[in-house]
Amino acid sequence: MKLTNQQQEEFDINNVKVHRTIEGTIFEVVAAILVITTWIIALARHQFNGTFGEQWLTCIIALTLGTIVLLVCCYYPRLSRSSYRLKNFSQVLISIRTCRVLAVEFAVAMLCIAISNCSLMVQPIGPKIFIAVIIITALASSFLLHRAK
Repeated sequence: MKLTNQQQEEFDINNVKVHRTIEGTIFEVVAAILVITTWIIALARHQFNGTFGEQWLTCIIALTLGTIVLLVCCYYPRLSRSSYRLKNFSQVLISIRTCRVLAVEFAVAMLCIAISNCSLMVQPIGPKIFIAVIIITALASSFLLHRAK
């Protein structure tokens, strides 16, 4: 979508309304399926027993809430911490897509941990891979936001 100069000059993050799109629905359905599958696997394998199980329970609850918050924040870009940096509609679209991608990444990380029967949390490489993917996504997003000025 090409915006006119007048639309660019009149940009105000408080007036931006995000409507449901097919892309948004696809991201939400994929994230929901991944989260539900993770919970089913974790409950079926009794992964919440013992001290390590309690840590996994805390982790899965935090990542589930993080996934939900990221997907909900897509509809309210003015509430994000980086909203002061968003100067045009193109940047808002990039910010929304980044939140959706991060939500799916959180859900995939949870699923991988549940499938591995929590062994990825014990091994030093598991969390490093998750952090690297998040950092790469953040850097790519920053690059695209800077380019969209």
